[in-house]
Amino acid sequence: MKTQLNHYIRGAVLALIGSSFFFTSCDETNTFDGIRPVDFKVTANTTLITESESITYFDSSANVGSRVWTFEGGDVTTSDKVEQVVTYTAPGKFATMLDITFTDGKKEDRLFFVNVAAAVAADFDADVRTVVLGNNVQFTNLTTGLDGQPNQMAIQEGDKDLPVYTWTFEGGVPATSTSENPMVNYPNTGTFKVTLTANRYAPEHSNTMTKTGYINVVDVNVISPISSTVSKFGSQINLAYSESFASIAAEELGNFKLTVDGTEVAISSLEIDPNDDKVIVLKPATSIVEENESIVLNYAGGSIFSAAGSLVAPLPDIFVPNSVTNLWTGNMDFEAGDTGAFPPDWGTWNPTAGVNNNEFYMTTDAEAHGGSKSVQISYDGSADQWILDNKTPAPVLNGGNYRVVFWAKASTDGIDFDLRVIEAGWAAANDPANFSLTTEWTQYSFDFVANDAGALNRKVWWQLPGANEAFEVFVDDLKLYYLD
Repeated sequence: MKTQLNHYIRGAVLALIGSSFFFTSCDETNTFDGIRPVDFKVTANTTLITESESITYFDSSANVGSRVWTFEGGDVTTSDKVEQVVTYTAPGKFATMLDITFTDGKKEDRLFFVNVAAAVAADFDADVRTVVLGNNVQFTNLTTGLDGQPNQMAIQEGDKDLPVYTWTFEGGVPATSTSENPMVNYPNTGTFKVTLTANRYAPEHSNTMTKTGYINVVDVNVISPISSTVSKFGSQINLAYSESFASIAAEELGNFKLTVDGTEVAISSLEIDPNDDKVIVLKPATSIVEENESIVLNYAGGSIFSAAGSLVAPLPDIFVPNSVTNLWTGNMDFEAGDTGAFPPDWGTWNPTAGVNNNEFYMTTDAEAHGGSKSVQISYDGSADQWILDNKTPAPVLNGGNYRVVFWAKASTDGIDFDLRVIEAGWAAANDPANFSLTTEWTQYSFDFVANDAGALNRKVWWQLPGANEAFEVFVDDLKLYYLD
C-alpha cells in the first residue's frame, strides 16, 4: 500500500513539474500565418516554488520584434529580456504574461500561473516543561507551511525517504520519532534539548527548530498554580498554589515574562504575599489599567521550591483573567443616542431656576476622546450652576477602595469642573477638589473609600460652578474601578 501511494504521489508531482516547462497560447489560431510557421515558445524552469525562491523564464520564440513580460508578485514587474530571473518573496498564486510583437507585425500573448508556497517553519510545544522522573511528555506539532502534505508518512523521492517530521529527543524514549505529535518518556533527571525537522516534498523545503534545555526532568513533586488573578487595579498579578512558600531567590524574577496585548511589560518585583504564603505576587512596572487587555504570563522554570520541597513548574503562556472592569454601566462613553440630542441615561438640573436645562447638553461627534462621540455642555455665562448626573448607579462594597477616571477638555483654559461620586438620592458621598480643565483632552481621576453611611451604590455627578463667561466643556469615557 505504501509503495503504491508513494508511486502515485511521485508520478503526480513529476507530471505537474514537467507540465510547467512549456506554455501554450491563450487562443489556438496562431499556428501558421500562411507564409511561415510562427514559432512561439515560452519556457520556465518550474512553476512551483517556495517563497524567496526564483523562477527562470526564457522566450525562445523566433522572428521577435519586441516582447514585454509582466510578472505579478515578483521582484521584477516587467522585462523585455529573452531570459529573466524573478524572485517571489510572498506566497500565493501569481499570473505571468508575455506579449510578443513579431517582425511581420503579428502579436501573440501567453498567460500562465505560478504557485508560491509559504516557507516551512518548524515549531512545537509540550504539555509540560518540567516533568517528574519517569513520566511522559506530550509534544504538539506547531509547524506551518505543510498545508496539503500527507502527514505521518514517508514520501519516496528517488532512493531517499523524506519523513514529513523527524524528531530527536535528547534523554528521551524514544530518542527519535516521525510521528506528528509524539509522546516521550524521560527515565533520567537532567535538562534536555528537543529538535524537530519538518520536510515538504513539493515544492521541496525543510526547516529545523531546536530548543535547548527545553525539558527539565526532576525527582521531586512539581506544582502548578491553581489560579492566576490581577488585583490592586492592575498593579499586581497573583499566582495561588496548593502549598506554602518560605522564600524565593531574587534571580527568579528574570525567569518570568509578562505581555499585555502582545507588548512585553517589565516586572518590577517578585515576592510571597505577606498575607498568604501560598500566593506568589508579581508587580508589573506599569499597571494594567485598560479593560479587555490580553494578559499572558510565562515562567521559563527555575528553582522555586515550596516549603514542602515541591518544585514550581514552568508556565507556558498562562492567560491571566483581566479584573480591570468599569463598574458603571449605561451610556458612560456617550456613544448611545443621536448626534445633537440630549444623551440617553443622563439627567440635568439648574439649581437656580429649579428646573431641568437639557437644551444646553448634547451628544456630539465634533469632539471625542474615545469612540466617535462625547457630551458637549454649552455654558451661556449666566452664572447658574449647571448639574448633570447619570441614571444608573453602580454597587460598591463597604470599605472598598475605588477610582474614578474620566476625560475632559474645555474651549477655554482654567474652567472649574466639579465632579463628585454621589449616592442615589443626591447625597454627596465623595467630593474631591474641583478640576481645572484645559483646551486639550486630559485624563482626570480620584480615589475614594466607599462607606455604608447611605445606600451602597454610586453615581457620577458634576457641576459647572456659576461663571460670567460663555464656554464649552466636553466630557467622555467615565469609568469606576474597584482597586482591591
